[in-house]
Formats: sequence, C-alpha cells, structure tokens
Amino acid sequence: MPVTINESYELRITSDEFKMEIVNYRELPGVSQSWLDFLAGFGGNFSAVLEKAAELKSHRRLDLSRFLISGNEWCSARTIENIQRLQSQDSVAVIATVHSNLLGGGIFQLLKCLTAIKASEELERHSVSAVPVCWIEAASSENCSVALLDNEGELHRISGESADLISRIEELGHGAFDPEIIQFLASCYSPDATPSVASARMFSSLMREWGLVALTGDAPPFSSETGVRPLFIVGPYDFQAFPAALPAVWPSISATVMDSRSRKMLEKYNLGILELFAGEAEVMNKIQSGLPGSDALSGLKVEVEQSMAELAGLVSASDELVQVKNTCKEKIIYQIEKLQKSIESAVSRRLQAASRQVHRARNLLAPNGCIQERELAGIYFPLRYSSAVFHRLYEQLDGMALNHQLITMD
Repeated sequence: MPVTINESYELRITSDEFKMEIVNYRELPGVSQSWLDFLAGFGGNFSAVLEKAAELKSHRRLDLSRFLISGNEWCSARTIENIQRLQSQDSVAVIATVHSNLLGGGIFQLLKCLTAIKASEELERHSVSAVPVCWIEAASSENCSVALLDNEGELHRISGESADLISRIEELGHGAFDPEIIQFLASCYSPDATPSVASARMFSSLMREWGLVALTGDAPPFSSETGVRPLFIVGPYDFQAFPAALPAVWPSISATVMDSRSRKMLEKYNLGILELFAGEAEVMNKIQSGLPGSDALSGLKVEVEQSMAELAGLVSASDELVQVKNTCKEKIIYQIEKLQKSIESAVSRRLQAASRQVHRARNLLAPNGCIQERELAGIYFPLRYSSAVFHRLYEQLDGMALNHQLITMD
C-alpha cells in the first residue's frame, strides 16, 4: 500500500516566522532574454489573464480516465472532487506542465504546481471555477539526474540509473531525512511504476491538501479528445517551448529557499545572495578584507626598534641604562610578536570557519553557481523538513510576483 503523507503539518522548524525578499531576474544567472522580454510585455497585467481565463471553459463534458493514474490512495478527497469538477463543462484547467524527472526534478517544477494552485484560487475569487492540474510529460535524456544535499551540506548528484534509489537517499541523509518521506518515495517508485506514473504519484500526493490533479500522457491527444483550452503556467526555463498563440499564460513563481543557518551566515559577513554566484573564492576575499590584520603590529615593532636605537645614542656603552634598554626592548618585541601570532591564528581560524559556512550556504542557495530552483531537487525540502514544508511555502509565496523571491525559514 502506498504511504499516505501526514496531513497534520507538524513541521520540524523552530519558529513559524518566514521572511520574504525579492531579486530582479536580470541579476540572476541563466535567465533567458526571452523570459525577461515576456515579463516586460506582461507588465503584471493579471487582469487580462483573468478575463481570458473566463473564456476557456470546455464546450463538452470531458473523459479523463485514460490520463489519470489508477488508485484513489494517491489522491485526497479534495483531489477526487477536483477530478469530478475538471470533467464538467464549467471549470477551467490551470495546467502546470512538468517533466517526469527523477524525484520530481528541480524545485522549479514544484513551484509551478504551487503557482497553478494559487492561480486557480485567484480565478475562484473572480467567480471562475478553476482546477489546478499537473501535466506530466516524458522526461528527456538530459533530465535523468537530480542534485541533493547530504546532512553535512555537501552536494551530490543522483542519476536515474542508481541501483537502489531509496538506499542512496538514506545514505545521504545519515538518519537526518524524514523517514515518512523516504517511505513515500519507495511507494512512488514501486517496481510497477513508470517514470511518469511515479512522478504523478509524487505531485498528486505532495499537493494533496489543495487537490492538485495529476495527468499523464501526450498533450496533443488530451487537447483534441477533451477540447480543453487550458490556462498554462509558464516559467523561466520552459517559456520558449510555449507558442505565442496560447490563449492564456500565467508566469510561474520563482524562488530560493533559505534556512536560518544560511541567513545568519549572510548577515554575519554582510553578504547578499547574488555574491554567492560569483564563487567561494570571491566571497572569501571579501570576508578576509573585513578581518583585522597583523600589519599594524609589524609597523609598531619597527617603531619600537627605531625608538630604542635613538635611545642608545643618548647613553654611553658602559652606562647601566644600556642593559635596561636592551631588556625592555626584548620584552616589548616579544609581546608584540606574541600578539601578532595570536591575531594571525585567530584570523586563520575565523577564515576556516567562514570557508565552511560559505561552502555550505552556497551549496544550498547557489548550487554549482546556478539558481537553486533549477539545480536542487524539489524533494530535498520535504526530506529535510517533512511534507509540511509545502504548506509553509504556499503561505509565504506571492503567486502574482514578477520577481525572484527569497524565502527564509527560521
């Protein structure tokens, strides 16, 4: 039997507080000009999309049986209700297209699903019956691996050819990953499940609170057989694949999720997330430039030696003050050199600690120098925090923002 994800939403986070900031897409690496042009043309005109969406209702009753995964155990009561609503003539399908990538693919695919949910709710507020849909497309050969962080913050890539996927995940977690999510993944990837079915199970179950409907198969037959003219959720990584003639599109949420450790590291060293994309060496150079150096003490040592040399000219070689001067000089120089070594040692320890913190934060926030949502597997956050993380993200994400959002979980 498949594992039912706990719907109590008891999240293992020390506080309910979230913080959200925004970053302009133009400042992020890997964002296409076509996406920037689309957003500029869109201009935040959600009113026009809402008006178009109201005209997208089907003209006939739909039969979705061939596109649905078997077994109601993967669906909530709300999902089953939405399936029934979707098959009527009065509902608009709000579709987030995702690939059947390993473990659900990158975070951006889950964000598209959350966008479909938020867009559907916005339509409902405008008296348009809408159903959030996750359309599972076959994965391409380039989408056969995903990146996960282990419990030490090191980045690992898992391929679709992993001999034992679940054991590999457990190995990376070293007991820190949520056991319920691991069991859930084992059920999704049962021996009888194709990649598309496994992905449909994942998305349907992870978004069961909102009744997300997961469909599989080829999109053209779906449109021709059902007559559905959906509102599509489009994101920065698939926008070029969508023809300009689509009746209505809604820009997907884009976001980076921080943990409290990464946030505190950025605050401690006065860093911005954009600086992490430049590389660890650049970040460490900035941190080092702000730390105290021992150069001032080297100058002080030279001054002491010069002053003592001047004092030597004021007394004869036989004067007992010479011995006192030499003794005093040795003690001062000794203390200066001792303090100098202490500072150098402290700075070295500080830099070593900073290097570890920067390495870990960059692996989470800018893995491999890429935007987190593009590189890191979406399942990482449920593995780390439990399935309730989606409920928390849903509450904080702005479904009508046209910038990249920074979400901090404390």
